[in-house]
Amino acid sequence: GLGYLHGRGTARWLPSSQWDLQASVRVDGYKQHGNQDWDLVNLDYDETFVRYRSDNYRITAGAQKILWGRIDEFPPTDRMSTHDLSRYILDDLSDRRRASAAIRYEYFSGDKKWDLVFLPHFREAELPGSESVWFPVNRRSGEILGLNSTPATRALVQTSPVDYKASDSDGGFGVRYSGTGEGMDYAVTLQKVRQSLPYF
Repeated sequence: GLGYLHGRGTARWLPSSQWDLQASVRVDGYKQHGNQDWDLVNLDYDETFVRYRSDNYRITAGAQKILWGRIDEFPPTDRMSTHDLSRYILDDLSDRRRASAAIRYEYFSGDKKWDLVFLPHFREAELPGSESVWFPVNRRSGEILGLNSTPATRALVQTSPVDYKASDSDGGFGVRYSGTGEGMDYAVTLQKVRQSLPYF
């Protein structure tokens, strides 16, 4: 059995038509019982930023979600965002992202848009607890989520040390030019960034 509780609190202040300040926190509670009992309550920051907007551009500094591309379950151009795998793929795509510290400049010209993002620090993907059924590597059974197992691979997973913490580094940067046309949307993206998806 699995239980999940999610809550979010947001405070927003608009001192003028040009300035926008927002602070947001989220809480996630997990309860799992059966072959593997596991409980966790996690408090995390959500989109918390200061934004300045003008007629045709806006600048945002702070924790924010950046999702470039929405056409696939795993969009090939979605490299700037921090993935939330705490419930694997049970949630909608937009809910499987965590906010990351970033400086973002967006310029609008009609139906065209320039989007420049700088990530000063890398934030790794949010993983479930190691005792969760959604954790990719099950040390008890020797299985890896999504892969076929053999007796040899199970023995290897059960006896080998597993390191899933990413090393600290800069986050990177990206530039995106997008537009909407008659019956067609398009975008060109250039990114130098470290993907948040975990590796072991």
